Amino acid sequence: MAIINKSNAVVNLTSKQKLPRDRYLVQCIKAVFGVSSGGNPMITLEWQIVAPEAVEIDGVRTIVAGQKYLMQYFPTKVKGDNGEWDAKKTAGAQGRLLELFAALGLPNDNIDDENPPVKELEGIFADAILDAEESVQRKQPTPEQKAARQLGDEILDANGKKIVSYRPIVPQILNRAEKPSAANAEM
Repeated sequence: MAIINKSNAVVNLTSKQKLPRDRYLVQCIKAVFGVSSGGNPMITLEWQIVAPEAVEIDGVRTIVAGQKYLMQYFPTKVKGDNGEWDAKKTAGAQGRLLELFAALGLPNDNIDDENPPVKELEGIFADAILDAEESVQRKQPTPEQKAARQLGDEILDANGKKIVSYRPIVPQILNRAEKPSAANAEM
């Protein structure tokens, strides 16, 4: 029988582990222009962690390189509550998009809000701040909760503690980065 020493263990990142907020090297593996569920045209970016290979989470070396599904959404126009284009919200959304293009060293003086250059984003490496978003697991809402537009009750573990899961997020792209060589893949 083998004894597993936690200090020597290496595991893959799961939804039960909170990715530490820090600077990471990421790569855009997918860039798509489409329409959101709210009817707003938007760019959807999917990032993948490239480096570091692993981080320590709760005393365990955890592999994070290769982690995908780090999504970012950039509307190019935004509708208001009345269904018409909202100039103020659109200006804010377009400002975020212009900041992204500037951070990545891409031309940002004339971005077509109906046909943005998404293919230029695929494959780009970037330094980014990553974090984790916490989600409390909940039961399906009861009919009463649905009628009151409330969430379902929290799901608790055997000790009465709420069950949470974590999803890595990309709060900020800092700048474009070079493709790492094997010698400098660790951050």
